Order: sequence, then structure tokens, then C-alpha cells
Amino acid sequence: MPPPLITYPGGSTVEQTRVLAVTDTDAGTLFAVERTPCHPESPRWPDQPADRCTVQVGERSAPIACHEGHLSSDGTLAIGAGAADGEHGGVRCVVHLLAPDSSMQLAVGDELTLRVDEPFRALISLNHSRCHLATFALNAVLADAWRKDPGTHDPLGSPDFDKLAIVSSKIEERRSLDTYRIGKSLRKKGFTPDALDDADALAERATEIAADWVRARPAISVTPGECPLQERRTWTCVLPQGLISIPCGGTHAREVTPADAFAVEIAWDPPAGQMTMAMRPHAA
Repeated sequence: MPPPLITYPGGSTVEQTRVLAVTDTDAGTLFAVERTPCHPESPRWPDQPADRCTVQVGERSAPIACHEGHLSSDGTLAIGAGAADGEHGGVRCVVHLLAPDSSMQLAVGDELTLRVDEPFRALISLNHSRCHLATFALNAVLADAWRKDPGTHDPLGSPDFDKLAIVSSKIEERRSLDTYRIGKSLRKKGFTPDALDDADALAERATEIAADWVRARPAISVTPGECPLQERRTWTCVLPQGLISIPCGGTHAREVTPADAFAVEIAWDPPAGQMTMAMRPHAA
């Protein structure tokens, strides 16, 4: 059996496809398809929420949830803790879930249509792209906050504070929020926490840097546009300084325009050793 494909990296929001596997559980009916546009929340790095999706068979439609899960070699589907790791053969894939009270019946080979809530996807995708730009701007304004070279740099050449310190990231409809740990390990790598004392000034500078990039209307792509779930995907953005690429499994806007400008907000809590960076669109 060929592995199920995901098409959301290329921006797909609708797919006509066929059912590859069905498993009935107490949580509802699990099913996998040949091609899905539905983005699931990753259990490994749950920064981007799952898409809001529906399934249509003939004239009937129903809401579905989507998860990272596992398709075993015997055709059994599973979701939940550890399921996406695939301990007993088979492949990771997007597993769709019909609620247990749904009257829709599915069988292997059925043809159906999957649809994604496009307005919600568009907001999340744009904010995911803006969040990446905000982190590069943060790295740039903190480039002089290191006593020594930490040995890890972002594609623009700045010490990669984001990669070295990040604890969590959350992409929402009206903002993104990144949380960073400023602890002993970061200090040993050379970071100077005193650089965070004027958080407002740092935020203002990061906002200005990002604004320059946005005025250039950077083009964005995620490749490959369709692939098995476990395949590595790459986010690429064309900035005035050049083309930059980082691994990313989410969905993104195709460009960020001046109408998509945003502000960076930074909060520093020295006793807790925690810093947060929020990205807020100007229109929010």
C-alpha cells in the first residue's frame, strides 16, 4: 500500500480522494485517505493548531477532527500518546476522526471529499509566517547579547537565540506567542541576560526590522508541496538579505505584504528566568 500523502504544505484546502483504512473505536471512526489537505496538530511540537475540516460523501457532510497517527501494516489506525511513532511497522499519517454519534458510514475504497475551513487556515498560515519573521528579527536584535559565539546561527548569520532558548510556541488566529527559558545552559553558551533589561526597546527594534522585510513583500513557499507525513518539509522565504530556509511542518502564506505588518512585544521575567515574545498584527 502506498503511504498516504499530505497536500497542505502546498496550500491545498480541498481534496477528492479515496479511503485507505478504517478503524472503529470508542472515540469514533478513524480513517485515512490517499491524499489529505487536513493539517493536524503535531504532538511533538504543537505550535500550529489542527485545521477545522469536514468530510463529504455524496450529498452528506460531517465535521471531522484530524490527528497525527499511525497506519499499521495490517491496516489498523491509531491516534493518541505514542501512536504517531509507529512502533510495530506501518507508517505515520494523518488520521481523520468522525465523532461516535455520526451517522456517516465509511469503508475502504469509498470516494469522498475533504474540505478545510479556508478563512481559519488563512489566518493561521499568515500568523505562522509572521511568527518566523519575528523570530529572525529577535535573533538580529540580540546578536550583540553574546559574550562568545554559541556555535549555532540562523540563516541570516545571527546567533540563533530562538533555537537555543525556545520552550514553546503557539500560533493563534490573532497572535503568536513564543516562550523562552533563560537558564544556566544558555548563559554557558555565552548569552548575557542583562541584554533583556530594556525589553520595550528590543521589541521596538525587532518590529522595525520586521517592518522593513514586510515592505519588501517576501515570497514564501513550503516544499515539498505534497509528500508522506514523515517527510521533512522546508519553509523558504525570500528576504532582501537573501533566501532563507528552515525546517517547518506547518502551513504558510504565499507572501507577507505591507498590509500584513505586525508588532513584536517582549516581556522579561528575571526571577522566573523566562522571556516571552508575542507577535500581534497591527490590525488586531
